[in-house]
Amino acid sequence: MFTAPLQFSPLLKRIRWGGRRLGTRLGKPLGPENDYAESWELVDHGQDQSRVISGPWTGRTLQELVQREAKTLLGTQAGLEQFPLLVKFLDAHDRLSVQVHPNDRQAAAAIPGERGKTEAWVILEAEPEAYVFAGLKPGVDRAALARAVETGTVEQCLHRLEVRPGDCIFIPAGTVPGWGSIARERLVAADYFTLDRLQGTGTATLPPASHSRIWIIVAGAVRWGATDGDTAGLGSTLLWAAATGPVELQWSPGTVVIEATWP
Repeated sequence: MFTAPLQFSPLLKRIRWGGRRLGTRLGKPLGPENDYAESWELVDHGQDQSRVISGPWTGRTLQELVQREAKTLLGTQAGLEQFPLLVKFLDAHDRLSVQVHPNDRQAAAAIPGERGKTEAWVILEAEPEAYVFAGLKPGVDRAALARAVETGTVEQCLHRLEVRPGDCIFIPAGTVPGWGSIARERLVAADYFTLDRLQGTGTATLPPASHSRIWIIVAGAVRWGATDGDTAGLGSTLLWAAATGPVELQWSPGTVVIEATWP
């Protein structure tokens, strides 16, 4: 039985709209460049593989664990060929491109074996009047969108949503993009995953579960052991294996964790 979460080395992605906040705010190991856009925290997608950095599985990729340690890692979710979720932090230092992600059927038709992309964004920081585009306005059909593409006016066809820290935006595929004093808030309940926001402080016991759980720490810190290495703070992503628990935890004041699970 595990008494600590799995932690992985992040994969840093440079894209023109990135910046340096993944390093200055979240402590990610950036190089000297100024265009770090994404930190892939948990990924099992072809050559992009998260690799364990601590514990008995140190050095192994997430794909290796899914294939060779499925019952211990996934419990009742064992039997998957691929870890089903991709977890990442984004630094949207500049405007992103407009995208429409396919569903599973569309993705597999284009690239055999590929999966669709349903996603959710949790806003950690936002400048005043920051916004996202999500979905087409009523009445915008294929012809209207094609004309907008030709004239460079696509933004006029899209819903514009102002965002603030703490907001959660759910983007389905096909859309244009007892714990001390702990409370649980359901953010997303979708066919592919659920997101809960856990907030609080104090000592608690992480109960056993029949499946794995992902924790993304967006404020404060969580401690599960007696050494400094047994603490994870802002910007950390933890994967609790199904064989974990019970584990005594200490939440620092004001800790906020996004918990992700899947059916």
